[in-house]
Amino acid sequence: MGNLLLDLIAHAEEKKWCVTPWCTTCGNRDFRRALEELSRKEPNNIAQLMAELSPAHLQAFSNWTGSIEICFLYLTPGTHFHQVLDAWLPQIGENTIRFADNVLYRIIKNVPFARVAADAWIARCLELALSTRDESLIESLLLVLRSNLHAYPKLVEVAKEIPSRQLQRVLRNVGLAT
Repeated sequence: MGNLLLDLIAHAEEKKWCVTPWCTTCGNRDFRRALEELSRKEPNNIAQLMAELSPAHLQAFSNWTGSIEICFLYLTPGTHFHQVLDAWLPQIGENTIRFADNVLYRIIKNVPFARVAADAWIARCLELALSTRDESLIESLLLVLRSNLHAYPKLVEVAKEIPSRQLQRVLRNVGLAT
C-alpha cells in the first residue's frame, strides 16, 4: 500500500486543485477537505504520513511545495514538526536542493518553536549552499539568517562572490551592501 498523503498530492495535481497556501480565491478548499478527510481516517498520523514521504519523490509533482506547506498547517507545533523535519533531513542532498530550499524558506523560517530541527536544517542547507553555490539556497539562507549573518562569514563571502543582481539586492536588504 502506498502513502495516502502522496496519493492525495498526486490526485490534487491530476484534478488541478489549488494548493496555493493562503489562497484568497478558493482557500484551497478541495485539497483541505481531502486532507481533513485523510486526517479523520488517519487520526494524528498526518505527521507520520509526511515523515514517510521521500523528498525526491515529492519533487516529481508540480504542486508539492504548496501541498506540503498546507500539510504543515495540520501538524501540532513542536513534536510533529520535529518528526517530519527529522525524517526528511538525512535525505537532503544535491539532488534535493530545491526541496531543502523550499522547506527552509517556507517552513523553517516561520517555525520558531522547532529550533533544534531548524538549526539542523540550517546547518545542512549551509553545507549544501557552500558546496554547490546554489544561488536560490544562498538567497534563502541570507533571508532566514538575516539577523545572525555575522555568525556566517563564509556564506556572506560566497554570496558576495557570485555575480548575481538578485543576490546583490538581497545583500543590500539584509544590510550587507557590496
